[in-house]
Parts: sequence; structure tokens; C-alpha cells
Amino acid sequence: MKKKTIVGLMAVVAIVAVVMFAGCIEHTTETTRIRDIHDHPEEYNGEKVTVEGYVEDVVASLGFGITDEAGDTLNIIYVEYDGNLPTVGNKVMVTGVIRTKTAHGEEGIITAIFFSGESWEYI
Repeated sequence: MKKKTIVGLMAVVAIVAVVMFAGCIEHTTETTRIRDIHDHPEEYNGEKVTVEGYVEDVVASLGFGITDEAGDTLNIIYVEYDGNLPTVGNKVMVTGVIRTKTAHGEEGIITAIFFSGESWEYI
């Protein structure tokens, strides 16, 4: 009888430990570097991606610009977002869909990148 009680108690302790520490496990999301999107926009056209970056610019009612590294304004990508906007200088994680448009002009081929943000959060 004692053996069954000990085994049962151990099972209860194990279950409680799993429940307690489940919230401590870090959930990671695979992210794409903004620089990679700039370097290979055709690979991301129509794809849902998650990026992490620093908010460099906010345009009221339109969206915000983010970069991989704070101050790297050469690799900024603008996120079209309809909702509450983050503040400049903060690090955020953004999920959305990349769309590209290619135009042929006097200066050659130009590819514009559009990032339709679905959600964002401070990190």
C-alpha cells in the first residue's frame, strides 16, 4: 500500500512541477532580418514574416518604420498598420505580409517593398 501512495505522490509532484514551469519556457518565433528582405525582396513577396527591429519613425494613421539595428536608416522598412502605433526608439516584433512592386524607369529597375502589418508587440 505504501508503494502505491509514494508512486501516486510522485506523479502529483511531477504534474505540479510541469504546470508551474510551463510559463517559464521561452517561446521563440522565427524572425527574418529586415536586411534580408531588402537584399532579396522577390523571395519574400506574398510571404508572411516576423521581423524584430527598432522603431525609427512613426507616421500617424499610416504606420511606422523599423530597422534591424537602432540608427540604421539605410535598411528601414515601413510597416503599414491601422491601429495603435509604437513609439520611436523601442524594440518591437512585427508580423505581416510582404508585397513587392517592380517598376522599370530611366534609372533602371526599382523594387518597392510594402509590409502590411498584422500585429506588433514591444520586446
